[in-house]
Amino acid sequence: MIIPINGHILIKPLSRETMYMSNQTSYEERGEVLSLGAAIYPDLHVGDAVYFDSWLAAKYFDASGNEHWLIPYDKIRAIEPCN
Repeated sequence: MIIPINGHILIKPLSRETMYMSNQTSYEERGEVLSLGAAIYPDLHVGDAVYFDSWLAAKYFDASGNEHWLIPYDKIRAIEPCN
């Protein structure tokens, strides 16, 4: 897994079900936090859901082909705690 730096958060984007079939996956502007790197954010934890603008995300694939996004912490609009 890649490690985010410089105030970025690694998330797994959450896909959205659509009424029609498409070859392209549609994502919500919501994702699950996978890693905070070495940063400490008292209001954010691994497993929390975050809401953000998807155009701010840098999109990458890991070695297994899973899509992960890096988003700047200061661009998160809301947090949904996992607890």
